[in-house]
Amino acid sequence: MAEEGKWTKIQLKIWSRKYDWSFNRKLIDLDLRSTDCRICSYWEGKGKEQPKHNCTRNWYGTSKAMEPDVGLSLVQNIEEKGCTVANVIMDDDTTTIARIRSQIDHEVDKWSDMGHTRVQLGNKLYKIKEKYKKDFTADDIAHLQKCFMYAIQSHKNDPKSIVENISAIIPHSFNCHNQCNESWCKYLQNPDKYRPTIQLNNPNLKVELESIFMKYVEEKNVNKLAPCGSTKDNESFNNMVAHKAPKNKHFCASESLESRVMCAAAQKNLNFDYITHINEECGLSPGKHTTKTSKNLTRKRKLQNTLKGTTEFKRKKILKLNVQRQKQIVGEVREGVTYQTAVDIQPTSAADITMISAPITLPILNSINVDDGAYARVFFDLETSSLAMDCDILQISAIYNDNLFNQYVTPTKSINKYASEVTGLTVSHNFLCYNGHRVDSCLPQQALQNFIFWLQNIPSHKLILFGHNCRRFDMPRLVNTLQQYHLAPSFSEKVSGFTDTLPLFRTKFPDLKSHKQEQLAQTILKSTYNAHNASDDVKILQKLINASDTSHEEVIAHSFCTESCIELCKHSKLSAIRYTSLKQLLQDKIVSSVILKKLLTLLLQRR
Repeated sequence: MAEEGKWTKIQLKIWSRKYDWSFNRKLIDLDLRSTDCRICSYWEGKGKEQPKHNCTRNWYGTSKAMEPDVGLSLVQNIEEKGCTVANVIMDDDTTTIARIRSQIDHEVDKWSDMGHTRVQLGNKLYKIKEKYKKDFTADDIAHLQKCFMYAIQSHKNDPKSIVENISAIIPHSFNCHNQCNESWCKYLQNPDKYRPTIQLNNPNLKVELESIFMKYVEEKNVNKLAPCGSTKDNESFNNMVAHKAPKNKHFCASESLESRVMCAAAQKNLNFDYITHINEECGLSPGKHTTKTSKNLTRKRKLQNTLKGTTEFKRKKILKLNVQRQKQIVGEVREGVTYQTAVDIQPTSAADITMISAPITLPILNSINVDDGAYARVFFDLETSSLAMDCDILQISAIYNDNLFNQYVTPTKSINKYASEVTGLTVSHNFLCYNGHRVDSCLPQQALQNFIFWLQNIPSHKLILFGHNCRRFDMPRLVNTLQQYHLAPSFSEKVSGFTDTLPLFRTKFPDLKSHKQEQLAQTILKSTYNAHNASDDVKILQKLINASDTSHEEVIAHSFCTESCIELCKHSKLSAIRYTSLKQLLQDKIVSSVILKKLLTLLLQRR
């Protein structure tokens, strides 16, 4: 039998209930106590004698003494009906069991409620945490609570095993496994692969923790814990009463409280059908809509109870709570001091209230969302002054059907000698030359404007730019230069995105040893060409795509929209700024280049 008391607003009234915990967990009795009556209070205020009425005041002691009195009263009621109360499940906060044993002539066992026991253990551990803030964290407390509950519930009705397992919890947390059991201790199962969930070291902390846990292994206490009793049905009833008699309304002095509590009891035992039963008992129609709604609510409640009882749901619930807790901790660190007792009258430094910027997340390159035939395929290529991200573009070439665009660009920086060897582009007397011959060139901004104007003259409303290895090379350098001259908006109005043909050909021709454009031309087209000249590159790339009969699905699978490309390039610029502050770590060989890249991704943005 489970028992628990409940106070309403300002602790004026209490109801208590008894459950047949071992079988159907139905509410079998309840009782109320009140120290207030609205009618009595009204006439007492006037200094006059109260008229005859149904007085709700039936308690003249303190509110704390209500629960033991009601508990004893309910047990006596059950005993008078010929039933024997063998045990009572309750928390450890009142003297109810002592009063019951003093008035009942047979032995009544007390079982501790596991939920309350877990909370009480947590409260004791949090008090210790105030003393050992650096050595004892909230995660440590949660883990110890989990171990404590596992030690009890995995050995239900076995006090000896419970004592052995609870006694081993603290030594195990301090990396001492002499008392551990191989069934649950990972160290005994495999010492080489063992990684402790928590690792406590402070010897003074160990003494205090053992003093707390050893109290639970005393014979009188472990016998209360062994049955793994629970008053969760009582808590469920509390919730029902709170909905029908809200605490912010003072129903304690009114006769309506008894009716509200009785309705909650009927709902607990009969589900939502209790309303139709009451109507039938009163000779009224049960109500068509009332019956339908009651059945729907009852069915919904059963489905929810079934779902919430599954292991998967409980695991997801724990995971969700952990994620929320981690988010709260991170948020509090980032936000600084926002709410604290008397914070406004204490000296607060600027660092305590300064908001730390959110971490920069790596943008995702989203695929293009466009229907087949609703776009034009434009093939493009760039030649640059070096492989650096901030290099100059020396040549822009693109082709749409037979319409070729080719523009040389006057560099603003020196051309890397290795780039000149590959592309044949050099600067002589401030003029751009190709293989030693001067070519017509213009400034970068003018070249980009000419390119955008050429794209805008293509009849199709949407364009996709095809480039070989453009994801890593051509696209970021083109977008960076467009942003530098504030031409990205006009470019993105016409161009929907890019398609990288290198992974496309790798997917389409997986047996080829090399997927360089020159090798693809030799294998597929059976021809050679002047590589690393942008105008020749785009012509060959167009022929390769046409010859390989590339489908719309393959194009979209290796595409990325212009907007996400722009965001990725912005992120790359911020990473480059952060790289400067960490470059010394790489030079001093403190971290590797791989670790440095991870740090750049995870490092918080600086303002």
